[in-house]
Amino acid sequence: MFKKKTKKKKNGGVNGGVNGGVNEIYLYIKNNPGFNTAQIKEKLNIPQRTLERIVKELKDLNKIMFKGSFKTGGYFVK
Repeated sequence: MFKKKTKKKKNGGVNGGVNGGVNEIYLYIKNNPGFNTAQIKEKLNIPQRTLERIVKELKDLNKIMFKGSFKTGGYFVK
């Protein structure tokens, strides 16, 4: 007879936080080209594994690329 009003769940907080981290790393690489993960991790104070996950995501999306040798190379925006 009467329909119960249900609240729609918002996922903005979770997705916003995740996308915010990705965007933060992307902008940092854009503004500081050539930095490697160790330097980015130190400057932004985030865990190494989190940074590696975000960098992989950005590489898979073709947003960034790695140039140079393993030891001295860094990330650049495409």
